[in-house]
Amino acid sequence: RFASHIKCPTFIPNITTTNRLIRELLFLFDKSIYVGYTATPYANIFIHKDHTHEKYGEDIFPRSFIISLSQPSNYLGPEKVFGIEEDPLRGVEEMEPLPLIRIVDDHDNIIPDGHKKTLVLGTLPGSMKRAIKSFLLSCAARAIRKEGTPHNSMLIHVTRFVDVQEQVRELVETELRSLAARIMNGEELDDFREIWEQDYLPSTRKMADLGFYDAVEYSWEEIVDQLHRTTRVVRVKLINGTARDALDYRDVEVEASNRIQSGEEVLWVERGISAIVIGGDKLSRGLTLEGLTVSYYLRATRMYDTLMQMGRWFGYRDGYGDLCRIYTTEELLLWYRHIAGATRELREEIGYMCTQGETPTTFGLKVRSHPGRLVVTSATKSRNATPIELSYDGKISETIVFDRSYLENNKRALEKLIKDIGRPCDSEYNPKKPRNHWKGIPTGVVVDFLHEYRIKDDAIRLVKPDVLAGYIEQQNEINELINWDVVIVSKDRAEHSVEIGGYEIGCVYRAAEKISNNSITIKRLVSRTDEHLDLSEKEMEEAKQFFELNEDIKTLEIAVRHIRPEERGLLLIYLIQGEDKDTHEKYGTAGEVVVGFAISFPTSKNAKPIGYVVNPTWVEEEEHYT
Repeated sequence: RFASHIKCPTFIPNITTTNRLIRELLFLFDKSIYVGYTATPYANIFIHKDHTHEKYGEDIFPRSFIISLSQPSNYLGPEKVFGIEEDPLRGVEEMEPLPLIRIVDDHDNIIPDGHKKTLVLGTLPGSMKRAIKSFLLSCAARAIRKEGTPHNSMLIHVTRFVDVQEQVRELVETELRSLAARIMNGEELDDFREIWEQDYLPSTRKMADLGFYDAVEYSWEEIVDQLHRTTRVVRVKLINGTARDALDYRDVEVEASNRIQSGEEVLWVERGISAIVIGGDKLSRGLTLEGLTVSYYLRATRMYDTLMQMGRWFGYRDGYGDLCRIYTTEELLLWYRHIAGATRELREEIGYMCTQGETPTTFGLKVRSHPGRLVVTSATKSRNATPIELSYDGKISETIVFDRSYLENNKRALEKLIKDIGRPCDSEYNPKKPRNHWKGIPTGVVVDFLHEYRIKDDAIRLVKPDVLAGYIEQQNEINELINWDVVIVSKDRAEHSVEIGGYEIGCVYRAAEKISNNSITIKRLVSRTDEHLDLSEKEMEEAKQFFELNEDIKTLEIAVRHIRPEERGLLLIYLIQGEDKDTHEKYGTAGEVVVGFAISFPTSKNAKPIGYVVNPTWVEEEEHYT
């Protein structure tokens, strides 16, 4: 959900028809607001917020707000269906996919990827024939349950060419007639029984174990008794720009309702449509398939948003979630898992933006890119996007949001850090440069501190202590970040000071951007020269020379991270106090101890970066921040 205030005139060249018509409509009014709802917001965030046509005005960038609506617990979305890949650098554990996906690997010789419209089909892949049998079994089980919508749909989406779709329809009708004849004639159905007992029953048990309480088991005898009733009403529909078939769900519902009101007994299978629906682009965009249980999907696209829109299986499946099946390739499975993780990360970014009281105009957004063939959205929609690679390599990570419920915990974490160091400072305290400085501290002490420190869940865009610890341990494996300088920055003759671990620490002043009952937000924790504290005189001189000789290095602090040896990291600790710059409300006083930390990482040739695509606001924000 996003919104944008906008005014513009009546004709805009070189844009999509939909975009132009929206802007023409808005221009009709002196005051207007545009609110959009989308499941795939990638293209919207890449609209440039400052690019206005010299004659026609602003584009529909969501400048006012973006809100990520929470998903109901009964919604089967990408994360639930396809799972999430493990992501140690974000602290994300692997989420296994639901036991509903069946890998298709027998289609290449029949329906090859990248085929042409002249493709001639002689048969169907064995996996598609199995999928059709699965659909008939799902229809039978649903007829026993009589829950949810009375409609049953199967999707077959394997080609965008209408001539090939027509061939698929003919072959599917032939296969359905053959299966129906076997069922009606009472022939042996060992192949159906194998699918039910070896596929459906184990999956239903797994779904029940996962909390899907509508997953109910039925014996083969119960299912086969229903097969002849449900199979006889199944029809094949071709949905594309030239076919005349239609999915008249509502008409069937109204007819059944009228029959029931007239006193007629209407069987469950007659209250809805049971259809195998074949199609391409028209089928995958905006068309709802009621009671969708089985999907056979081979169509590949390289764009996140298009793939998600083609995923018609996402939605509400109350009463029959365990009876759903998705037949697709392993590559598409991995693509959907990646997109699910990228979408979750974007939701977290949006949530953090809202927590900070920011808007898309001031808060840059990024989307995790794919290391392979996928792109976030089309080239036209992403023309304002910038590909980047992010890692902690050569970066500083600092706390700027402090949850008041964790202040006491973080004070104890600092006390434990000092205790674990277990020795006096390596340099004598100097009031002119007030700090407590330890050198050669082993990694374990720093990692333990990070694991002890707590931070607000929705304030982890820049700092996530457990993830920082994981990155450090990852680099330890290649003998990097194996020893540390730990500095507690103090202030001489501070307005407030606190005794911690035997040290009197003067609180440094940091103006608050925002103070609430639950949290304190500041703009920056680290003073620019603080990153120099671990450098020797020789290293500092090298950093200055490096800065002067490299025009692309924007600040001396970045040069410092280039000069710091790869095996050494710098942990900075602060006790802070201040006041809200607008309300003048104070924090960090009267016994309130606010502990912040920052880590300055050296550059590394071996760090593993993560690819993202960012919008122009993110680029501006990063340039300002660095």
